[in-house]
Amino acid sequence: MIAPNFFDNCALVGIDVQKLGRRQHFKSTDELPAGWRKKGFAVADCNAAIDYARRVALPNVKKTVEAARQLGLPIVFIHWDSPSRDGIDVAPAHRQDLLAQLGGDCEPPLHSTPSATALRQQRADYVVLAATDQDAFTSSYIGLVLENLGAQNIVFIGGHAGAGGCLERTAKHAKQLGFNILCVEDATSDARQSARRQSILDTGYDHIVSTQQFLELAQHNPGHPLGGQ
Repeated sequence: MIAPNFFDNCALVGIDVQKLGRRQHFKSTDELPAGWRKKGFAVADCNAAIDYARRVALPNVKKTVEAARQLGLPIVFIHWDSPSRDGIDVAPAHRQDLLAQLGGDCEPPLHSTPSATALRQQRADYVVLAATDQDAFTSSYIGLVLENLGAQNIVFIGGHAGAGGCLERTAKHAKQLGFNILCVEDATSDARQSARRQSILDTGYDHIVSTQQFLELAQHNPGHPLGGQ
């Protein structure tokens, strides 16, 4: 059961939501990122994940963000990025994958622009850049932001939800730090669709809800304009 006061001292954290739906289908195994090939990822599975991100996750991200706004929750977007042109400040293992994939030119995938229009990003939102490793707590100032906000509970959306992904590693670290964590599971994406749901179950969230369940929780919360109806 989710406590009625869960949304007190709570923040919504969206991880790499600007990338949902942006990737194109892979035509062959050779087009997969080097790290994915090493792990044996299948093209069909990765393409299914891309379709899910576009058709399901991104629309649900928008709904979740709008519901959080109605509750007055602080909204924090974390975007994986690198301040340096050649990715010298990126975690070494990932930099090597990028070098192998791009032949030494790291600039295109490391510098991204948040899709503020699609998410109706507002000036009151917080955008944390330069999360140069999957765990945002060790590679960005997200911890300071959450502390200054007085957050004790976190609603997580975004990607990647799979083992070793940005969402998974950041959520696990948040749990270790004592945050109560909730995942809106169909507002997440992963590199492989077949692994997404089980990875969410394995992460250790205190609560896992669907977008519809989140919207219902929000609407029945006293802090919502329609709370109690």
